[in-house]
Order: sequence, then C-alpha cells, then structure tokens
Amino acid sequence: MRPALDLFQTMKIFVRVAETESFTRTAEELGLTQSSVSKAVSRLESRLGVKLLQRSTRRMKLTEAGVSYFQRAKALLFDVTEMEADVMGSEEGMSGTIRIAVPETFGRHRVLPCLWNFLDKHPALELDILIEDRRIDLLREGVDVAIRSTDQFDQTQVTRKLAAIERVLVVSPDYSSKTGIPTSIEELHQHQCIIYSLAPSGRNWSFLDGKERQSVRVTGRIGVSSPEAAVAAALRGLGITLSPLWLLERHIRQGDLVRILPDSTPEPFEVHAIYPERKFIPQRVKALVEHIRAHI
Repeated sequence: MRPALDLFQTMKIFVRVAETESFTRTAEELGLTQSSVSKAVSRLESRLGVKLLQRSTRRMKLTEAGVSYFQRAKALLFDVTEMEADVMGSEEGMSGTIRIAVPETFGRHRVLPCLWNFLDKHPALELDILIEDRRIDLLREGVDVAIRSTDQFDQTQVTRKLAAIERVLVVSPDYSSKTGIPTSIEELHQHQCIIYSLAPSGRNWSFLDGKERQSVRVTGRIGVSSPEAAVAAALRGLGITLSPLWLLERHIRQGDLVRILPDSTPEPFEVHAIYPERKFIPQRVKALVEHIRAHI
C-alpha cells in the first residue's frame, strides 16, 4: 500500500505545482520544504520516464506530456475527493479547509458575519479568507470559491447567483444646496459623479424602466476603488454616488445624505459565488455557499 499512497501524495504535489507555477508556494501551502516538493516532482518524472516541467531561472511551464498528465491527475484527484465525500456523508464530510475570496467592503460587512456563524455550526472546518477586491486567478491562488459582484465571468468558471443588491443615488445636503440636483437621469452627466472604478460598468450607470435598460455616461473628478470611499466623498459634498442601499441607510436616516431621483431604479448589482474550473465541488464548499446565500 505504501507505494500507492506515495504516488497519490506525489500527484497532489505535482498538480499544485502546475497550478501555482511555484515550488516555494506549493511547499508553503502543503506544509513541506521546497526541496521535498522538488524531489517529489523529480521522482514522478523518473517513474514516468518523461519530463513534466521545463524549469528556468525565471519561470517554469508544463511540457506537452506535463499538460496531459496534469489534466488527468487533477480529474483523478477530484474523483477521489468526491468518492470520499459520498462515503463519509454530508456532515461527517464537513471538515478540512475552505479557501474563500471575498471583496473588501461587502465582504467585511455582509459576508464575514456569515462565515463566523458557519464556523460555529461546523467546528471541524477551517477557513482561509482572502479579502481582496482585485480580480484573481482562482486556480493559481488555490481558492475554492470567490464571492464577487460582477456579471463578467470566465467561460470555464462555474457560478452561482447569491443575491441582487439594491442601489440608490444620494447626495449631501451641502452639494444639493450649492449645485442643485438632477431632475432626470439624463441630467446626471451635468453633475459631479463619484465613480467606483472597480464596477464592471465603470462610468456607465444603468437604470431599469420596467424591462427596459437605460445607460447614462457620467463624469466626475473622483474615482475610487472602494464603495466606502465613494460614500465618504459624497458625505463631504463632492458629488453624487450610486451605492448599495445597505451601505447608505444609516447616513440617509441621519440626514447626512439624501436620496435623489427616487422614481428611477438603478440596476441592482448581482453577487455571485464563483468556483474555479473543476469537475467536483466539495460538499463543505457547497454548504458554505448555500449558508452565505441564505444570509445575504
């Protein structure tokens, strides 16, 4: 049995090296030394009698044989994981580590509380949480699932819609007293608008009129990569922001910000769970995504 177990572990090491393109990173993730990772790949190449990786001082890449072996080894590892989950059952299979990527603002305010509750329910689970707004390569980063507000997906990825988040237009009383407010969405381009630079739509703000979708090109002196920064700029009277209602409710209630164009309906942004390309999604990851969906 020992040789089979060694081969299975070696396959896992090789697959992760191929995904990360790094011996160092694979060693850190798997709790091994860099030399043991390198030796494992060398042993595998010796066993197969072919070169799987082309190494240089700057980078490494898979050979043609390496690509073939990687694809089949990854599929085999997923099949084994699926088999184990089926045998162990749903609750007994709720162990191990889930690496999840969440956006900065929405993640901290809306997703993290869900994660703490999920850990309370499943004490055998561990979470590795990446809080990052930038677009990342899920396979390269070793992410099991990413929570993102976007409608732009890689065709190889699997997605699950979690929620549609209501957005509203607001300004500060100071801005409206000095500049006035638009009376229609067509007039937005005449005003200072605070641009959330990471939004897929960018400077094109979309509104819904029944089933019709209308897009307006807006301009402004301020672009930010954080929804909280957009709200902060609006509070200073620097312009109009189109932001999630949940982030604005306290300021609206206190009168620090005022809703404008209440009869216009900004297109909500959709929140999705995005999985890397894979044949099998572990039960623990599915359960976590369903838990998040139920709470947001």
